[in-house]
Amino acid sequence: MKRMKKGLAVLCAGLVFLTSTASVFANTSAQPEETLASLYVKEVVNLVSERYRFGAEKAQMYEAVIDYLMKEHPELLEGALSAALSGLDDYSGYLNRTELESFDNFVDPSYVGIGVELELMPEFIEIVGVMRNSPAQEAGIKAGDRILKINGEDATGFSIAAARERIVGVEGREVSLTLLRGNDVFTATMHTRKVSTESVYYTIVDRIGYIQIARFSSETPEEMEEALDKMKYEGIKNIIFDVRGNPGGQLQSVLKSLYKIVPDNRLVAIVDYYEGRNDVKFYSNSKFTKTDNKYVVLIDGDSASAAELFAGAIRDNKLGVLMGERSYGKGTVQEFTGLRSLGDFELGDIKLTVAQYLLPGGECINKIGLLPDITVKNEYQSLEREDFAPMVFDAKYRIGDKGDAVLAIEQRMDALGYNVGELDGVFDEVLEKAVYQFQKDEELFPYGVMDITTQTFLKNTVSETEVLVDLQLEAAFEYFTKKAGK
Repeated sequence: MKRMKKGLAVLCAGLVFLTSTASVFANTSAQPEETLASLYVKEVVNLVSERYRFGAEKAQMYEAVIDYLMKEHPELLEGALSAALSGLDDYSGYLNRTELESFDNFVDPSYVGIGVELELMPEFIEIVGVMRNSPAQEAGIKAGDRILKINGEDATGFSIAAARERIVGVEGREVSLTLLRGNDVFTATMHTRKVSTESVYYTIVDRIGYIQIARFSSETPEEMEEALDKMKYEGIKNIIFDVRGNPGGQLQSVLKSLYKIVPDNRLVAIVDYYEGRNDVKFYSNSKFTKTDNKYVVLIDGDSASAAELFAGAIRDNKLGVLMGERSYGKGTVQEFTGLRSLGDFELGDIKLTVAQYLLPGGECINKIGLLPDITVKNEYQSLEREDFAPMVFDAKYRIGDKGDAVLAIEQRMDALGYNVGELDGVFDEVLEKAVYQFQKDEELFPYGVMDITTQTFLKNTVSETEVLVDLQLEAAFEYFTKKAGK
């Protein structure tokens, strides 16, 4: 009994000591970034490392804690990895297998969805890329929009995987996004379909080339070469590069694209690693030493990362000017680490910021952005135009009717984006179908006749609708036109 009492006394003393220590935890548990459990383990580890007679390594004790938890609950590993990386920058973190597929979609030839690239920020999911000719672009969604709700469901705490499973998959599914743009909240509704991820679009207008780069994927350099070959074949030397809304992409992709533009042996980028280790300077290895081409690069607040590197390299090598608005300011480089799966548990991967890049002139643009040489802002303007024929509200109009009143209807329907055929003042079957669709869209009785009520809705809709006028693109064409006139 005596031994039992002595042992009990020692145990009780230990409990009193731990209770006293726990009071310290109570005083520090108010720190929001740490849970009571993590504080408790930390204090125990500190206590043992300070007082244990034979010495104890903190790292070994923490490793033992992690080994135990992972052995008992291997599924917690993903959460542990996310927590370990949560204090890094916004572009570093752990991505599970589903989240990795979201990145893969932007380099796959096509997939079924709405055509957006998502990025998980600390408190929300942000749209960082919108594919050309996608449901999202047609619905007016832009890079930088923040998702508040998906199909009416609060998306504040969603992971990329949770958001993705609601907007990708079955073709024809209706998707409704409630978005925040600046201080404005709006809802965009669209239907999923097969989306092409082609990254380069090009055309020639009035002997001026136009090349839009939606993002820098693995296919971009080859697509860029095709566009430039077309320009060369047609003798086009004045070219507009449009990287507005371009969220960036792969470093190797933008470097290979620049090699097709920047003369040989010129510096195009500097990659700056931690504490100067393995810093790399990239020089063009093109097949030409000089070029007569002149460029205008269009940038805006959604031009980020590789898009900014592309624009800055052209400017610093004195090959062209930047036009538009200050760019986003993401001057960092991320890599995937290539995690190995743990036994039967399939892990995702870690996306880690490993470097920042500098422009050829040595400029760091991270969190600063690129200032354009020529600042131009786009404007919203009313659809209603002075050259539209006046609306007449004294009759119904149907197939076979002709005249200026019908022309007024055609002009306004056309401005709203409906297919009305030729603007000839003739109410034909094409116009009837357009009127039917307009009535359906406005929740009027759809029967293809432009009655007084439908005319009123049409006039009001046109008067209240504003469209974004691309003054930046106009200014880029004007820049080359004026130079040609000198």
